[in-house]
Amino acid sequence: MRFQLLFIACLFSLSGTTQSFTDLQSGFPALNLLTRHAFADVDGDGDQDFAMAGATATSYFGHIYLNDGTGVFSPLAGISFPFLQGSVEWADMDNDGDPDLLVNGMGNSNPLVNFQVYRNDGNLQFTLLNAPFRQLSGYSIWMDYDNDGLKDILSTGYDNSYTNDSTFLYHNDGNGNFSIAIHNLPRMNAEDLSVVDFDNDGDDDFFVMGSSSMAPGSQEISRLYKNDGNGNFTQVPFYFFPLIAGTSDWADYDNDGDADLLYDGMDSLRANNHTLIYRNNGGGNFVQVNANLPLSGEPGSVQWGDVDNDGDLDILIGGPSLLMRNDGNDIFTDITPGDFPFACPNTLVDIDQDGDLDIFFTVPWGNGATFFRNEGLNGIDNTTRLQLHVFPNPGNGSIRISNLPQEEGILHYQLCDSRGAVLKSGSLVVTNYPLELNWPDLSNGIYTLQITGSKTKTSTRIVVMK
Repeated sequence: MRFQLLFIACLFSLSGTTQSFTDLQSGFPALNLLTRHAFADVDGDGDQDFAMAGATATSYFGHIYLNDGTGVFSPLAGISFPFLQGSVEWADMDNDGDPDLLVNGMGNSNPLVNFQVYRNDGNLQFTLLNAPFRQLSGYSIWMDYDNDGLKDILSTGYDNSYTNDSTFLYHNDGNGNFSIAIHNLPRMNAEDLSVVDFDNDGDDDFFVMGSSSMAPGSQEISRLYKNDGNGNFTQVPFYFFPLIAGTSDWADYDNDGDADLLYDGMDSLRANNHTLIYRNNGGGNFVQVNANLPLSGEPGSVQWGDVDNDGDLDILIGGPSLLMRNDGNDIFTDITPGDFPFACPNTLVDIDQDGDLDIFFTVPWGNGATFFRNEGLNGIDNTTRLQLHVFPNPGNGSIRISNLPQEEGILHYQLCDSRGAVLKSGSLVVTNYPLELNWPDLSNGIYTLQITGSKTKTSTRIVVMK
């Protein structure tokens, strides 16, 4: 895999308080609110590309867009998947170091329902797999249901007859072959699926929002399913308020070592919108948090992410686009800039490799979908730059740093994942160079290393490839 990473660390005073963004006016078309997108480093150059499928006012479309490293994107020729709704998901299904693409949804010709998997063969070449996939309209996602180290597929939805909802589980043999697996899951038409190891037992569980013909009473479902490690699933008996027309996201927002749930949508009466947090207390027990978040849904989107780089997770909401700063103690403050557009779904992603999270807005009118670049905190002098020398990069989780900010006192570090959650933290006392940091338990991926002193703060990207 090829990496051309620009390791730039911003050196700045910590006096700013207000988040600032710039509309890059990216030139994407105005998109239906049922458009789907997902980010990954498609071409192995170290920046985030993305795939998007949806509809404009006149046509359906689906493309892969490549990032030039500065946040300017261009469509990849030779591949198209014109679907609406459904899902767009990346994962490395064959463990060859590059992401493969799963898309499904409704088209504008026969068959109306589509399900496709594209294998990434490198050098910007993709192969459409010929596998026994059932064409379903709902939602599909990659997950390793049998804990064999390979990404399988969970797929739900209606077929072209639109008469019955279905659930299929596909086993991945690692050679590009998928087969239908026996499972004990009910028939579902998911509008959102999120994979999570909520009980920290090392296997993939999942949360589903949508509807089910097997559900008693109301068809709306919001359920958590526990995996026993062998692909047998049991519904967690905890009651999650049932919502539809939204999204879900898991992250450890309270830093207690387990994943907590954020989701939004409409209730069964189709009359009220909700944005909910459930804190994970372990043992399959959750507590609904009274965070007084703005209502979202119809449709809506939610995502955790550390937007202000202060070490805790903030919340991005779609529909009415809102940015909620985490002030601790379950207090979230609205810091939404006045120029944020009405858009959904919205996604936090660092498109320019500067160590902070930018935002992609799926705007349904006006100038169309666009990126807003995160400029950091107002009042901070971003003109001073420090080249932080980190090597080997990519590496296996053991890194060396050959220079650090020159100031008195102890430096502190935090290692964060792609959404800003703190994975590692500690203090640094520099006596000689190079300074070594060893994290052998890190999985393959892209991380952000933040180093803070009494006067300065630097950050840079670290790539782990084992």
